[in-house]
Amino acid sequence: MTQISLTLYRNNNLFSKYYLENYLNKSSEWKKTDHIAAFEQIKNIYRRESPYFETLNEKQLETRFFQPVFTVLGFEFEVTEKTRSREFPDYAFFSDRKSLDEARKDKDEGKRDFFTNAIAIGEVKQWTVELDRIGKDEHNRSLNPSLQIWMYLILTEIEIE
Repeated sequence: MTQISLTLYRNNNLFSKYYLENYLNKSSEWKKTDHIAAFEQIKNIYRRESPYFETLNEKQLETRFFQPVFTVLGFEFEVTEKTRSREFPDYAFFSDRKSLDEARKDKDEGKRDFFTNAIAIGEVKQWTVELDRIGKDEHNRSLNPSLQIWMYLILTEIEIE
């Protein structure tokens, strides 16, 4: 007889089951409820835009879906800022507006790289693009999204933990 797990998560071996069941639910972050309204807003954005996902180009998908989601999540972001090697990640994320403004000012004054204080970078692809494809496109960044984001991490000096 097959047993069905009654868990509230889908793990796919990303985290240990022991951690999820014994530590995560005891953390102070887990007990907060501020995510509930944000999740509802994101679900509404998804419901509104999902019928069009497969027909939207990358920029349309960014404008209609991802940017509203980033805003709901509270991120400050800048689009297509140039790295020191003249590459253009779609997004640089900052914890607050002050950090974003400082990054812009420091870059414009030549003090440091724009991405120094970024908390993350992001890349958007059309909905139907396979994100983990390789093969004969292994070294072509534009056809290998995982290689592309990895290179952006190196070029922006965002620390990989």
